[in-house]
Amino acid sequence: MLKLWRKRQAADSIYFYRTTNGTEVDFIFDGSLRKFAIECKFRRFEKPLRIPALTAIKEQENLQESIVANINLSATENGIHYTPAIFIERI
Repeated sequence: MLKLWRKRQAADSIYFYRTTNGTEVDFIFDGSLRKFAIECKFRRFEKPLRIPALTAIKEQENLQESIVANINLSATENGIHYTPAIFIERI
């Protein structure tokens, strides 16, 4: 996340998101060209899992995409990209 923060433009921001009902997402990247949610999971995934917070935030904030940074899985399902955290700076 620090590498992503360092690459941002002056007008870009990264922030934590929580709704009044307790739904939360680790990071929202709000840039000049795109806005997306990032959920960090320090675990191995065998397959993509349903993450309700990402689905909810994507609809509420009209996000183009959502990302789950994890240890090993590289896949896309239902508009959610699962990316090994080592590659997060490439997003």
